[in-house]
Amino acid sequence: MDFDVLDSLEDLGSKDIEKVGDWKTTLELGPKSPAFTQLVESLTKELQTLGGMDSCVNAITDPEDSSSFLLEVSTFLKEMQCPYKGLLSGSISQRLPDVKSRINLLDYLCTQLQSARLLHLQEKNIPLGKTDKAIASEIKTMRSVLIPKSAVDENPTKMLTEIDEKVQEHLSSRPELIPSAAVTEDLTEENWKYLDSLHADFSEEYTVRRQMLLTRLDVTVQSFKWGENTKGKGEQIYTTYANRRNLLRKTPSVEVSDLIAARESILDIEKTSSAELVKNTKSAINRILIAAVPDRGGRPEEQRPAKEMPSWSKRQGGGGRGHHRGGGGGDRQKHFKGKKG
Repeated sequence: MDFDVLDSLEDLGSKDIEKVGDWKTTLELGPKSPAFTQLVESLTKELQTLGGMDSCVNAITDPEDSSSFLLEVSTFLKEMQCPYKGLLSGSISQRLPDVKSRINLLDYLCTQLQSARLLHLQEKNIPLGKTDKAIASEIKTMRSVLIPKSAVDENPTKMLTEIDEKVQEHLSSRPELIPSAAVTEDLTEENWKYLDSLHADFSEEYTVRRQMLLTRLDVTVQSFKWGENTKGKGEQIYTTYANRRNLLRKTPSVEVSDLIAARESILDIEKTSSAELVKNTKSAINRILIAAVPDRGGRPEEQRPAKEMPSWSKRQGGGGRGHHRGGGGGDRQKHFKGKKG
């Protein structure tokens, strides 16, 4: 079967197969082999692009990072809804334990990628995409709710006009229900193009930021196993963490439509310490992480003078030079060496 996997990788045009070297040794090392993890990375990243998935698997450079690799493989296979229980059962640190399971993983990823490429080619020939079908279905649902007795008409322009008229009718009777829109002017074609360009730039920027934060989160969780109190609990930590980690997206979900639907309240800039913002981020853990710090003092006016320091007193008058001119002056005279002048 390993030759079948090699043929599949060659058919897919995998460039990483040339870097493998000794195929047998690579399979024996498995998750501890950078070449093996590089193969898995290239397959999963293309699947992520074609399938619009949130997760992928990253290659490793150090064999000690194999646990991180196995965690990402588990997350990716769950999102793919992998039917092979042998690739998902057992503790994460003990998965892909032998050559057979590693070949099964590569074979599964190769077949999924072949199917994804075929579906991608077929979708290019479909005039009405999945997104368009979903929008059309939502339009029909809105019309059936707002205008239940309307005549059956598949013209989208007419349906949208009817829906808009009905919405305006409801808003005119209860204007306090929905605040005014943030964008009130009609957008031209140039405006739409500019918004799409801005959206693409922001999406790319915040995708990088989210990936960085998620990577920092992964590294932080991995560091827990180094503590004395968590020895022997690494698998429990990974299992608990993986269930929540799968819910976090690497790409932002904000679309241009969210801007159009935004209300004018979005233009109000609140201070980060305001009650409106704090109520959404307030949690019981804040009291643990940011506990009340006792007053340690340290202000100058609160310092006591040293015992050997004399108390301050105002300068006394009188005294003067007295009648002892030159007293002891011999000790203060300068002594010159050598000839004078």
